[in-house]
Amino acid sequence: MTSQLLIPLQQIRRKNLSLVGGKSAQLGEMLHAGFLVPDGFCLTTEAYLAFLRHNRLEKKIAERLKKITLENVEALSTELREIITAGQYPSTLSNEITKAWQKLGTDHAYAVRSSALQEDSVETSFAGQHDSTLNVIGEPEIVEKIRSCWTSLFNERALTYRLQHGLGFDSMQIGVLVQRLLPSEVSGILFTADPVTHHRKVIAIESSFGLGEALVSGLVTADAFKVEKARWTLFHKMISTKKCGIFPTPQGTTQKKTLPLSQQAHPSLSDEQVIRLAQLGQQLEDYYKQPQDVEWALVQNQFYITQTRPITT
Repeated sequence: MTSQLLIPLQQIRRKNLSLVGGKSAQLGEMLHAGFLVPDGFCLTTEAYLAFLRHNRLEKKIAERLKKITLENVEALSTELREIITAGQYPSTLSNEITKAWQKLGTDHAYAVRSSALQEDSVETSFAGQHDSTLNVIGEPEIVEKIRSCWTSLFNERALTYRLQHGLGFDSMQIGVLVQRLLPSEVSGILFTADPVTHHRKVIAIESSFGLGEALVSGLVTADAFKVEKARWTLFHKMISTKKCGIFPTPQGTTQKKTLPLSQQAHPSLSDEQVIRLAQLGQQLEDYYKQPQDVEWALVQNQFYITQTRPITT
């Protein structure tokens, strides 16, 4: 590894979890194992701590974290986020980001994703509690979205989750994954055990057109499929009317678009694609030796994994 501040995704493994956080550790491990994963780099927890030390913020943050209760969490969350927002990047870290971005490709759009230490584990899930931004274009925007991920460590929702689950605040650190954005034609989620019946011999898939944000946010009712593992047969298929989707714009944002009428009621995946995706999910379960909750994207008939975590229910 060339630096403890920033590590290419290809060099990351599960054993690096304490340095890069849950999401980056899982994706680096999958990339190493041969699964299709968008390339990227991770700012480590050391980068976050270097930012705090450069701005002499460690004591300020620790003092406020000691005082947090469910009654004052909203006010202290605001204070903590303002403290991070006011900080300046150390030049060594800025240079590392510049070099990594240039090497990965300055003409690409990126997803900037939080990767906290305790997320995506069997015991806890911070899913959706820390910031991630899609379709980030240009170095200045990437730098600011990295800061947004750090700031989101102190979101009211994330702090409340820690309080309610007795996780404490002593080891609050976060990595940030900067990853090439896929121009997803279809995206969705997959469970290698049925999330409703908990049946271990069934794979459940949900899918919709465009970026996965539309499905995760509840903007669309996704197509739903269930596959029996033993014979790899598709035994349940529900095709929804998907009126819209979320898509990247050339300006570096995402926008909701109404889909053509001819596409709205069309299956987002063919039967063959559903079976192929289910088999990919089984490969992930076999690799991790436990049921998985998977996020995926389809680009030019290839399935990419954008996240996998143990099923926590």
